[in-house]
Amino acid sequence: MTGLGKAQRAARDKRSRLPRVDLHPAEIVAKLRMAGTSLRRLSIENGFHPNTLQEALRRHYPRCEQIIAKALRVKPEEIWPSRYPAGRRSR
Repeated sequence: MTGLGKAQRAARDKRSRLPRVDLHPAEIVAKLRMAGTSLRRLSIENGFHPNTLQEALRRHYPRCEQIIAKALRVKPEEIWPSRYPAGRRSR
């Protein structure tokens, strides 16, 4: 029988019960820089005031969250799981 051993199953089960935590704003900015862009550049490219996307780091702002997530090639709920409970996922 192949598969996970008892210790591996226990570790997996423990991880699945841990609450998911939002990325720290500094992590988001760093990931954007590594992707070759910035909040300011994304704001301007999407027709917003240069500082608009910074709001998504502080509060729920779905449109801006979508733009940031798209730039990072992830879904917004992967960056901010606390803002997207299991029953309310982004499109």
